[in-house]
Amino acid sequence: MKRFSWLIFLIVVLLLFYISGLHRHASLAALQHHHVWIKNWALQHRISAALILLACSLSAAALSYPGMAVFALAGGFILGIDLGTLIVLIGNTIGAIVPFLASRQAFSYTFDQHPKLNKTTRHVQQHQCWYLLFVRITPVFPFWLVNLVAGALNLRLRTFIWTTGIGCLPSTVIATAVGSGMNTGMTQGNAANLNIIFQPEIFIPLTALALLTLIPITCKGLDLSSK
Repeated sequence: MKRFSWLIFLIVVLLLFYISGLHRHASLAALQHHHVWIKNWALQHRISAALILLACSLSAAALSYPGMAVFALAGGFILGIDLGTLIVLIGNTIGAIVPFLASRQAFSYTFDQHPKLNKTTRHVQQHQCWYLLFVRITPVFPFWLVNLVAGALNLRLRTFIWTTGIGCLPSTVIATAVGSGMNTGMTQGNAANLNIIFQPEIFIPLTALALLTLIPITCKGLDLSSK
């Protein structure tokens, strides 16, 4: 039971976050409703706004909050694409370490001991940087799920950190770019829409970029089969 202590703690905190109603303040609806006040306050307190955004992004990633994309929108909205992307990416990357370690503590022993799972685990561990980059760049894999699975597979923490930072960069830039256009969009009566990432002109290039990361694994497999 001790192995699951940190995972249970994170689940309890996330449940309390929802039960208390705090999730309503960490939503796109709340951002759109208070966007004028948020923008004006951030302009007067830029450093404080950046630190709060960092804390919120880190906490959302640590708790595996499904609506964490709203902070990327907020980052672009209050800080612009460049600084917003940097702050959110740092927060998300550091925060992701928490569920990764909690999952590794809870499940890595099970994966290592199970014969069939062990074989899969060894393969993924051997090519972990490429697999991690693939799932981070591809927009269909939930951020929180990748954190948990990577931990369960007992992947290296250092590899997990740098692949998270690099792999999440494209989608974070897109999200902050959408957020930076919120002023103009809401003035014209248009709400921010993160589903833009699934439009063909964005989704297809991202998926193609992700598939490129699997080329080294494919080439190595073909090389071994030819011997």
